[in-house]
Amino acid sequence: MARSAAEWEDYFQSRHVPAARVRPMGEALADPQLASRGVIHRHATGGGVQGELSVPLAAFTFAHGGPRIDTPPPKLGQHNDEIFAELGELRASSDALSTH
Repeated sequence: MARSAAEWEDYFQSRHVPAARVRPMGEALADPQLASRGVIHRHATGGGVQGELSVPLAAFTFAHGGPRIDTPPPKLGQHNDEIFAELGELRASSDALSTH
């Protein structure tokens, strides 16, 4: 009884069993259900990616609106200097505490 994942999904859903196959990211993001719920935010550009960039939002909202994304993700390595500077400060702080 070999069936494809899509066939099993149809089989279970036709019997009201809540089941779905694991989909590749592109297929999952193209699902009309996500668009109707408004849980995908599209950036025209960003993150060092050419072309449109889609990112998932939290699938819940609050009375005042809920989580949102205002800026595209940073480029790879964009914040390295700030992170390394902060790590250096943390190391210096912990070293100072351990000598007392």
